Amino acid sequence: MALAAIFSEFLLVQSSAFWQYYYKNQVRLVAQLLAADLRSLQQETLFEVGTPRDIKTSSQNKSVYGIYLTRTVKKRVAFDDYGCGDVYFKYGVDTLRFSYNGAPSQTVNSSYSLGHAKLANFSCRVEVQPVTGRVLVYEEE
Repeated sequence: MALAAIFSEFLLVQSSAFWQYYYKNQVRLVAQLLAADLRSLQQETLFEVGTPRDIKTSSQNKSVYGIYLTRTVKKRVAFDDYGCGDVYFKYGVDTLRFSYNGAPSQTVNSSYSLGHAKLANFSCRVEVQPVTGRVLVYEEE
């Protein structure tokens, strides 16, 4: 009986660690998706000058962003479509646009922080550097 109790306690601890690992990977996945879309948007702007492209986050749904070509939606990304419905934007730029030379149009703060509803102490920050436009992903605990 004692062995069963110890084994069940071990499984509970392992299960908790597994879910924590799973939630962190969901945040990482969404951060990499956002970074890839930012890089793609930057490259399209570099090589097709004259057509404005934006990436916008939704103010109502913090788990959605869209890529716009002029004013039409080119791509809509909902985190739930990737199995990451509990991931959300903690904070970030409402609209980000790249200039013809690849730099972001906003020079102050071009970063996004992504969190998980079931994991309070972990987040990923996707940052676009002001001058170069380099897209970086950081993990923060």
